[in-house]
Amino acid sequence: MEEAVGRVMEEAPDLVGVLRALYKAVRERVGGRDPHAIVLDRYMPKGASAFKLGLRGGISPLPLGRLEEAVEFVRRLKAPRVVPSEEIPIDLKEGSWLALPLGRRGGALLVRVEGKVPGEDLKALKELFSKVAGVVEACIRLNYANDAISDLRSMIKAGVLLSSTLGLERLLSRIMRHAEEITDAEASSVLLLDEETGELVFKVALGEKGEEVKEIRLKMGEGIAGWVAKTGRPLLVPDVSRDPRWARWVARKVDFPTRSIVAVPMKVKNRVIGVVEVINKRGGAAFGARDLQELMALASFAAIAVENARLYRKLRARISLVSRELVEANKKLATERSLLLAVVGGMADGLILTDMAGRIKFMNPVAEAAFRVDFESVRGRKASKALLRPELEELCQKAKEEPGKVVEREIVVEEPERRIFSARAAVVSDDRGRPRGIVTVLSDVTAWRELADMKTEFVSLVAHELKTPLTSIKGFVQTLQADKEGLFSREEREEFYGIILSECDRLLRLINELLDLSRIEAGKPLVVRWERVRLRPVVERLVEVQRAST
Repeated sequence: MEEAVGRVMEEAPDLVGVLRALYKAVRERVGGRDPHAIVLDRYMPKGASAFKLGLRGGISPLPLGRLEEAVEFVRRLKAPRVVPSEEIPIDLKEGSWLALPLGRRGGALLVRVEGKVPGEDLKALKELFSKVAGVVEACIRLNYANDAISDLRSMIKAGVLLSSTLGLERLLSRIMRHAEEITDAEASSVLLLDEETGELVFKVALGEKGEEVKEIRLKMGEGIAGWVAKTGRPLLVPDVSRDPRWARWVARKVDFPTRSIVAVPMKVKNRVIGVVEVINKRGGAAFGARDLQELMALASFAAIAVENARLYRKLRARISLVSRELVEANKKLATERSLLLAVVGGMADGLILTDMAGRIKFMNPVAEAAFRVDFESVRGRKASKALLRPELEELCQKAKEEPGKVVEREIVVEEPERRIFSARAAVVSDDRGRPRGIVTVLSDVTAWRELADMKTEFVSLVAHELKTPLTSIKGFVQTLQADKEGLFSREEREEFYGIILSECDRLLRLINELLDLSRIEAGKPLVVRWERVRLRPVVERLVEVQRAST
């Protein structure tokens, strides 16, 4: 046994070498009917659940099912023991098998023997296994570390794949090729849940029958993938022919022989969105627990890829919608702006927009012409300095002091010709009521002011024209009233009465002329009456009226 222990120590840290040394020691001690032993372990290289181990060469995976039950059965033995094949819950050749537990993690070495093994041999083997237990445990731990490093590299590669492209189908294809590589699978596929029909659709299918598989749809709960999608639980099936959940018609339809499947759900926030599966481990072996774990990790990446793609599509659709809305809004804004500029530009009044600091933000052409400036040359400058109008600044300051009200004053421009403007200013606020600027409207009231002056002059003239005949009439009437003694002859009185009558006719003509003027202003036509007039009597009458009034 000491020699055997030495050989085991020499093989460390190679786990396979250590197991081969142990197997050789067992063969030398108890013999054996088969050239190979069987090793059970859930943590062996490449995730092999079971493999055969010879005295030379490497290891060969075995497609054995019910691994967990078999490992648990051997773990409970706690010591080397000969067990009939029917007691071990895996398919083994009939006969007796020497079961040798490999540490606390549940591994086992199975060697087929003939008949019973003497108690002293079992005792020697127990002593051997107890002495090398630490070495085996250390090799297994090292295997764990190597597996962890391999898993980390696999996840890093999956992360790199995830950021390599935005195309969903291309990205999923890359992830599944990676899944085939690390699980050593012959084929793989990604099925996504169609939310409208509730069916599973093959989004990506790799392998020789990939294109044919894409035409197939599975109902929820149908087949192994449907069961995984419905329950949300991963599933490892070493032998699909013995699993009632397997949809045989799919394999027959695409003519693809299926031996084993690993299927895991793709989840986003605990919601199943699809299933990832790998089919048939190469070399005829069965998938192991490590294959399942690695595929679950990759399924998480695939789920992220699908969700990112869906979010990306939604974002693109939203951006497209917002872009269209923005384009329409810009068109509408441009139209409204053009209309506003046309309205403002076509205003008869001048318009000046300043900010709250009094800087010019806009001027229409009328305002430019009124102050003889170009808007671009005064943009952003203080209105009082750019336009040389301190009264304009005073008006804006008063508008700021009385927000919500319209303040008004007159501004007189002397050059190039005298113009009078009625300036009205008010504060402009945004939809939140915050003051944003001051708008000033300049109305040219020069013509109205001239008209008002003309009206004043006209009233003065009319008053004078009315006063002259009235004064004459009043004078003659007073003269006649004062003649109590009858100093004036009948002829003189008749002359006075004639003058009074003539002045009344003059007043009547003046009033008719004013009425004619009102009729002309109202747009009504005048009736012209032509008649012959003797000028001598008219002149003589005017001379007499003038003589009498003076």
